[in-house]
Amino acid sequence: CTRASCNLTQVFLPFYLQLHLKLSHSPGILAAVPVLLQIVSFVVSFLVKPINAVLGRLICLFIGMFLMVVSSIFFLLIGPAAWWLIWLVAVLIGIGSTISLVTSVSIQGDLVGSQTQTGGFVYGLLSFADKLFNGILIVCLGRLTSNPLEIHLLLSTVPGIASLISFFALLTIIPYWELSSEPAEVHQKEHPQQ
Repeated sequence: CTRASCNLTQVFLPFYLQLHLKLSHSPGILAAVPVLLQIVSFVVSFLVKPINAVLGRLICLFIGMFLMVVSSIFFLLIGPAAWWLIWLVAVLIGIGSTISLVTSVSIQGDLVGSQTQTGGFVYGLLSFADKLFNGILIVCLGRLTSNPLEIHLLLSTVPGIASLISFFALLTIIPYWELSSEPAEVHQKEHPQQ
């Protein structure tokens, strides 16, 4: 669901800009908002590892998902008169999606750990499930892209709900799995029996 939140936001953002915010007459803005989102994501990707080291993966993932939920709320509140707030939303999405995605991939690495024999299967299965789920979701929701109200409601609800589902799913595994900020190799050296 973490990837669904990020992917849906990035796929449907141009429709939101054109249909809901009525920015189709400003091609520069239509292009600049996604570019800003990608630039922020690129810069934040260098900061995620040190942030994970300080705060731990659990808190980082919560921060990323929280920012995605906040951006969904902003999508709900922004109207054509306050279109300029989309710059703030692009920054929030860039930060939130990068923290969420990089941290979730790190957590996948923790799940695999030193079990390299099954690592390829785990990564392959997770990647396949992710692409299948996102593809089906985008095709089903893509039918809503012609109506400004529907695209407004789509970006205001679906990414935030997907982030909340990720949050609650993570809460269910916390009792069974220790989330650490240390790499798997360091953990194995310190705890060889596990």
